[in-house]
Amino acid sequence: MYQNWIFDLYGTLVNIRTDESNPLLWEKMSAFYSCYGADYTAAQLEEAYHRICDEEEQKALAKGCTRAEIDLGIVFERLLKEAPAKHTASMKIGAMKHWRYAAASAFRVISRERLEVYDHVHSTLQTLKDRGCRIYLLSNAQRLFTVPEMEQLDLVKYFDGIYISSDAGVKKPDPLFMEMLLRKEKLDKSESVMVGNDFSADIASALAGGIDSIFLNTDHYVKMELERRLSKVRMNHDYQPYLIESGDIAEVLEIAKE
Repeated sequence: MYQNWIFDLYGTLVNIRTDESNPLLWEKMSAFYSCYGADYTAAQLEEAYHRICDEEEQKALAKGCTRAEIDLGIVFERLLKEAPAKHTASMKIGAMKHWRYAAASAFRVISRERLEVYDHVHSTLQTLKDRGCRIYLLSNAQRLFTVPEMEQLDLVKYFDGIYISSDAGVKKPDPLFMEMLLRKEKLDKSESVMVGNDFSADIASALAGGIDSIFLNTDHYVKMELERRLSKVRMNHDYQPYLIESGDIAEVLEIAKE
């Protein structure tokens, strides 16, 4: 039935948990910045991070996107350049692009508490590939975090195209993000389906893009909660995604046969 499978990543294929409110994160990151001559207390760094994120988001929204996405690489760079105090450091930055990756990697590894694929993800994606399907990623995420994590989890090999919101400057459910993928890949909407775990982002994007969708209940909502969340997305539309209440991605293979 479907030749083109568009997957969300976090919460759909990958079980991740991060805690950016952990004081240890900001203590370690202030030490990281100090290595390059930028001096912050942990509290100063946390405040500056959130302030700069807000500033960058306002710049993006001013360009007209309803759901703007910023590039955290810019935030990490501004934190380096706009430190409240500086000292001479022997540690060299080198190419700023590479330094951004180093800063992002440190930030993510320290804040991350869990990173693993859900059961049956690899076998399901491989089965779809074996059946001749094309597989795409449409993720609200930061490339600096996401690509290394996909590589660690051996997921990159399955995808014919990877679309990440920090590259696009826009995120789900803004219709522009889905349309970008459909247009660039020249996909037939009638042969395409979106698979995700978030009604307001994934299912709403599919609805706006005019394609079918499959909801994976990886958060284990009860039936009443599922209906409540779906009704908020559907509003006046007679739109019904497939619901996989177990959250087991292997069940999409049965839908694929229909």
